[in-house]
Amino acid sequence: MVAWVAPLLATLAFGAAVTLASRLYRERWIRGLTAGLIWFSLILVPIHSLGWLEWLSRTSVALGTLVPTLAVLAAGLYRRPWVEAREALVDAVTAPARLVAEAWRVRHFAAVALLILYAFLAWSVIAAYLAPPCNWDGLVYHEPTMVNSIQNGGFRYVDAPESFLWQPVNWSPRVAEIFSLFFIYFGDRTFIEIGPTLTMPICVIGFVAVGRRQLGELNAVTWAVAFMLLPGLLLQVRSTYIDVIVLSIFLSITAYAAQPVVRLREVVLGALALGLFSGAKMTAVMIVPLFAGILWLRALHTAVRKDLPQPAALRRWAPVVLAVALPILTSLAIGGPTYLRNYEVEGNPLYPARLHYPALGIDLPGPFPPTMQMASSTFVEVLFAPPNEGGQFADTGDNGYGNLAPFTVLPLLFFAIPWMLARMFRREATDDRVLGLIALPAIASFAMSPAFYLARINTHVLAGMFWVTARFLGRGAPSQVLAAALVLAAVPTFYWSTPAWGITVMQGLELAGMSTRERVVQGYDMERCMDPQFTRAREQEIGDGDVVAYSTQAHTQLYWNESLTSEVRFVPPNTACPALLERLDELEAEWMIVYERGPHASCLERSGWERVGRLQHESLETAHVIVGFRRTSDGGAARSSAGD
Repeated sequence: MVAWVAPLLATLAFGAAVTLASRLYRERWIRGLTAGLIWFSLILVPIHSLGWLEWLSRTSVALGTLVPTLAVLAAGLYRRPWVEAREALVDAVTAPARLVAEAWRVRHFAAVALLILYAFLAWSVIAAYLAPPCNWDGLVYHEPTMVNSIQNGGFRYVDAPESFLWQPVNWSPRVAEIFSLFFIYFGDRTFIEIGPTLTMPICVIGFVAVGRRQLGELNAVTWAVAFMLLPGLLLQVRSTYIDVIVLSIFLSITAYAAQPVVRLREVVLGALALGLFSGAKMTAVMIVPLFAGILWLRALHTAVRKDLPQPAALRRWAPVVLAVALPILTSLAIGGPTYLRNYEVEGNPLYPARLHYPALGIDLPGPFPPTMQMASSTFVEVLFAPPNEGGQFADTGDNGYGNLAPFTVLPLLFFAIPWMLARMFRREATDDRVLGLIALPAIASFAMSPAFYLARINTHVLAGMFWVTARFLGRGAPSQVLAAALVLAAVPTFYWSTPAWGITVMQGLELAGMSTRERVVQGYDMERCMDPQFTRAREQEIGDGDVVAYSTQAHTQLYWNESLTSEVRFVPPNTACPALLERLDELEAEWMIVYERGPHASCLERSGWERVGRLQHESLETAHVIVGFRRTSDGGAARSSAGD
């Protein structure tokens, strides 16, 4: 297998998804969203199924993607003129440019907003290609979750440090990581950070699909771009953070529930999105029941409407029944395996959250409370404080809610929410009733957030806030001016967050002049990445099938070679020296990565292992220096004395 297999299969899946979606819907926004959902599912569901069966291999992933892709393509082409399918494909490919041209013809600010978003997304792709991945949570568990799946041929439980930061490789849902995994399975880690960039357009489409009837298409587009340019979202492109991917699934759920008529088609697609959402992030367990109920209410409302021509009883009421059954089935099928294993291994399906509610008879073990809240005063400071230059990256520690939204959208909500509630009870305001039914629960779910201060965790809440605020302001000048201001206020994020996506523009130009091998070893973000000399040694010495052992709590993703063909194995840090050496022989480990001042370093030095060097750059001051050792020809000669 070679690296071009992934883009080829992704392109074929995209074509099949567009073909079928164009048969299901004529309206362009819901058609585009449906194409995105089907495309996402064609990539994800086969890997998810094969992974839990522990049948993952490059051949099985290729065939597992190709077969359903051909089936979807056949369904889209069945008894249909080829010219229609071709037109649908051309329309999908040219849609981004045509949308800009459409807005420009009427001199709408949406054209400028889209060009700004396109520029940021283009730079994120370039940066992902040129620079090695160096974002915090990605190196800690998102990327190890992916690469362990490649190494082990599935999602088996792996040995890892006993820490909240490293154990997510075992207990965290992995749907979003699987999407990014697809793009590295047949090659190396070059495009491991492409997932959020590819799903951000789906987020824009989903936002517009929900709000276009109330806001107007181009005004909804501007608001959608303003939403996606919030630092908590924008800074996740060119990273392996999953919140943008998760948001694209959530917006798919809301879009199907927001359709004027919710029949079997909307119920099936909405249930698929609910299932994907349940397996994408653990906080989904609070959101899925809520929006499954909303989808059911919309299906029930369609079935009892007297102003619609109703089909026969079976076709009329089947969507109502399936709106209950299908979300349960898809959630169990996609999200269920993770929660079941957590219960079997840890005694708590929502591990590591400690759930202790005596009044409900619930007492589930876990090392951490279910929330990560900070003091209210600190949250307010984070919400309204100016951005901290150079202190953002994908995990926006502050300023995640943006430069302008806290001062405009938030205060407007105090008026917009009561207004929307009143509109929902007006008989003629059908579209507002639907929008309120979706947006207001999304806003209310903020109360269940595990971390108010992290905008990236509350993206579904922000979507509801932006919908309600935009609708309150209407389609005219106030709404358009605020949306434009939000877009323009987001542009300085690129400067304030420098290097916003790991590298500056000048560093990108420098990387572009390097060979592929040199780019791999060049890490500009020394706090998170390995020292270039250490990385160079890794690439020269660690080849296919070679084992790197470690006993540290560090960014284990960096221990695999660039082609992801090596193996990484954890050895508990309390392993005594003789047992350590025996374990390294069993693993046939070529390298061992340890703490410089720990007992394992002393053991390896006495046993003839040779020091490779520091993992971190020497300019980084740290209390826990990590070093590597390589096996030498006499690497086991001193074993007897090492244990003395």
